[in-house]
This record gives sequence, structure tokens and C-alpha cells, in this order.
Amino acid sequence: MKRMIALLLLLCLLLAGCTLPPTPTQLQTQPVIESTQPTEESTQPSTEPPTEPPTEPPTEPPTEPPLPYQHPITGVALAEPYTGRPVAVSINNVKPAMPRHSVSQADVLYEMLVEGGLTRCLAIYSDISQIGTIGSVRSARNNFIDIAMSYNAMFVHAGGSSYAYAMLKETRWNHIDGIGWGLHGKFYRDQNRLNSGYSREHTLFTTGEGIQFLAENRKFNMSLGEVDYGLQFQEDGTPDGKAAHTITIRFGNWNKKTVATYMEDGYHLEQYSKPIIDGNTGLDEVYENVFIILAKHTLVDKRYQFAELLCSGNGFYACGGKLIPILWHHETAEEAITYTLTDGTPLVQQVGRSYVAILPLGSKVTWG
Repeated sequence: MKRMIALLLLLCLLLAGCTLPPTPTQLQTQPVIESTQPTEESTQPSTEPPTEPPTEPPTEPPTEPPLPYQHPITGVALAEPYTGRPVAVSINNVKPAMPRHSVSQADVLYEMLVEGGLTRCLAIYSDISQIGTIGSVRSARNNFIDIAMSYNAMFVHAGGSSYAYAMLKETRWNHIDGIGWGLHGKFYRDQNRLNSGYSREHTLFTTGEGIQFLAENRKFNMSLGEVDYGLQFQEDGTPDGKAAHTITIRFGNWNKKTVATYMEDGYHLEQYSKPIIDGNTGLDEVYENVFIILAKHTLVDKRYQFAELLCSGNGFYACGGKLIPILWHHETAEEAITYTLTDGTPLVQQVGRSYVAILPLGSKVTWG
């Protein structure tokens, strides 16, 4: 009877459209479907900053280490110490002998009175092998030998006063006389000058290569080892002084004057109312440093000017358009001329080339 009732109930459920609940196995095999439509939250703009990939700090190019040595005459930085021997050449400077050649390549140029109101120059080259045509070459004077000795420089000239020859003989100083013996054709008269009407004394030339050959031929010692000339240098040597964009240098009571005008690259020289132009390059002679030495002068034989240089005295230094008073010192013949401020502090000059004027006491120097 009970079995009959159960069958009737099942039949009623089927007729009513009911379904049985799924079995556990059916629940596990149902696929899970995720919506691909964006939700309201996902459509809102993000307030977080975008994440950028990490970057490495920029690398700076390697810097070259500073060169460890200084040139003892110019202060220029060197990879190796300067061990050569300078060469000092007597250079013509009268108006009928212009232009002069290779003077713009000298490390130091001295100008001084030789006789009457005439000046002559002494060019100091630390590496004569790098110099081309030099001249015109003129005769020796005692003060040229003084200065050559102060640099321990080999001296080059063409003739000389009797006093200069006596000094060369007494000191036995290494020198080459351009009108002497054994020159192997390394000195010559410039034919173009002769054809143009130059006086013969203004036509003698040589070359750096020729001087080097003659020095080696005569077995002169051209390597001094490391030398200290007592000079100090810095990249900007402009002193805390008076404005000196134009310096007018008068040699005693004579009419000869040299004008130094400061421009961006240094002091440009002018004489005989014209810029001094190098005959080799056609360019102005330019010097970073200008020194003025005031020294007692003596007239010998009513002709030759002798400057007393083995002592100390007053002077001026100009660089960068500024000028200050200084003191100069030359204690012994084979020591270099050095410079101090008026309080005795060593002068620190600018790296570069120098022009030095040696003037009689009382000479007029103006600037502005």
C-alpha cells in the first residue's frame, strides 16, 4: 500500500513539470563564465602616476688628468719635464729692417737700447728645432750675453762689438757667429731683400734647423735636464692694478717707443706707428705678459748703451689689461731674472709668452 502511494506522488511531480536538483558531479562540471564587460570601477581614470621603467644615472665622459709638468719659461702644461736648452738670437729692430721673422714664436722677447736711440731684440726660443726662418740676425752686445747666460742659452749673433767679443772669449760661452767660420751654409743673405734695396746688414737670415745642425756639429750640450728659472705661473695672471689697455714705452729720451695694446688674446705690439707683423706668418706679434725693467744705463765710447742688470730694481708688470708696479732681481750672471711684488711676494704671471722692455732710469711709461 505504501509503495503504491509513493509511486502516485512521483507521477504527480512529473506531470507538474518539476525537475530534480543537479547531482554533485553535475555541479563540478558546469563551466564558469566571466563577464568581459568593463565594470563601473574599471572605467574610472586612474589617479596613480604611470610607472616608468628605472633609468640609470647619466655617465659623464672621462676627464683627462692634468699634465704633471710646467714649462719653466712659459708655464705651459707638459706631459714630460722640459730638459732642453734655450737658444737666444740677436734680432734686428730698426725701421729699415722690418719685418722681422719668427719673433712671434719666441717664448720671451727682450727689447733694449744698443746705441744712440736704436733698439735691438733678443729672442729666446726653448725649442729651436720648431722654428722656421729667423732674422734678420744682428750683432752681439754685452747685455745680450748677460741675458743668454741667465737662461743658460746658446747665443746666436752676426758679428759684435769689441766688448761683446771680449766677453764671449772671457766666459767661453757657447755661441754661433753668423759671419764666422764653419757655418756650412746655414746662414744666408736673403736675395729678395738685396734685390729690393735693403742694406746688406739687414739681409742675414738663418733657420731653426740650421742652428740645431751647427750646435750639434760643434758638440754643444743642448740638454740641461730639469731647470727652474724661478718663475711662477697661473692660467689668469691679471693683476689687481690700474687699467692698462694701451701701454706706451719710451726708451729714455730717445724717440724710440713701443706701444702694447691689449686685445682678447693678449698684448699686440706696435712700433714706428705700425703693428709689428711677423714676416713668416703675416700675423701680429702677441704676448700674454708685458714686463718693464728700469735699469741704470752707461754710455761707453760715446756710443754703446750698457744696462746694469746684475742687481735689483723697479719695474712694471701688465697682463689682461691691468698693470702693477713690481721689483726685478738678478743676483748672479747665470741665474734668471725673477720678479716680485713691491712687498717682496713672488709675482705669479700668466701662462704664455712674454715681452720684456729694458729701459734707462727715468724713462717715461704711460698707460690707460
